[in-house]
Amino acid sequence: MSIKIVLFLFISTFTISTFATKEVRVFNEQRDGVFFPIKYYFNGAFDVIQNPVWFNQDNYSQKHREVFSRIKNPDKSIRRDGGYGKFFKDEFLSSRVIPNIGLHTLGASYDSFWLTEYFTYYNYPVAPLWTFITTYAAHIGNEALESTHDEIKSHDHIADLYFFDVLGFTLSFNKEWIAFLSNDLGMRAWHGQPTLEIDKNKIFNPGLNYIYRPEILKFGSYAPILHTGMQNMAGLSRYNGRETHSFLAGVALTNPLKQKGRFVVGYYLEQNEELVASLLLNSGENMRFKLNLYPNFSGLFAEDKIWKDFSIVVGETRSRDYLLGFNFKMPIGLGKIGL
Repeated sequence: MSIKIVLFLFISTFTISTFATKEVRVFNEQRDGVFFPIKYYFNGAFDVIQNPVWFNQDNYSQKHREVFSRIKNPDKSIRRDGGYGKFFKDEFLSSRVIPNIGLHTLGASYDSFWLTEYFTYYNYPVAPLWTFITTYAAHIGNEALESTHDEIKSHDHIADLYFFDVLGFTLSFNKEWIAFLSNDLGMRAWHGQPTLEIDKNKIFNPGLNYIYRPEILKFGSYAPILHTGMQNMAGLSRYNGRETHSFLAGVALTNPLKQKGRFVVGYYLEQNEELVASLLLNSGENMRFKLNLYPNFSGLFAEDKIWKDFSIVVGETRSRDYLLGFNFKMPIGLGKIGL
């Protein structure tokens, strides 16, 4: 029954979106920077490593070859892994449809619109083509890492890459739909700050994260907030002048197929509607705590513009290893775990 409700809400929002006409602009050249597509790739491709119980980034190239072998002949792969009945039941009528819609459809449509604005701003020829290449490189990388676990079969890759990702890319051309997501649902992308562990050539601190604060549910200085991604949380935002404080709690996924995980809490700080700091306790990547200070966080302490492009992540793993990463105007940060 819960899946039917999710599908009903998805179809309903698609219908309602035709009435949202207010113009929206997602890309911000000052905030996002010239390396935005590269940063998006690392966030998208390595999103699932937030769940180290199921996924790891070893043999990244080999895992790409495995995914290509599974998707090159969809009909053969679907039949081999259980048939079309199991394919539709698992990917469209079970709890697996939640990330399929949340990440690969809603998230992909928002991000595709965002990237197309970027490529248009920098005068790339055929901007949507570059968007498609960027998003699909990230999605394929994500599917490659998902192949780590034996329970992820070809059905998951095929549903994502041939249906939900295509639907998301297609919806990005509908400006009324994007306006509905951004204005009416209050959707924002709070993606991670991917960092390269310099001595192991491994990525940490990535993620595709989306929040929703529906305009219709706001009351006074408060608004309910929903956070989706590898941390699914709900909570309350409080508006205080140019600052917004959000407190959330929920689940950091350890079993993505059954939407199960461990309890996680988070605090997010925005200034002038831009995310500047976040703190997660008991979060993904086996973290006891993780503090991210995003670009422009220096405005919390000083107005010196020299620091406006500097960002940092600090934290402690459940095995008591400390981590530190930083970035300054680069597509990916540098850092180390086990200080």
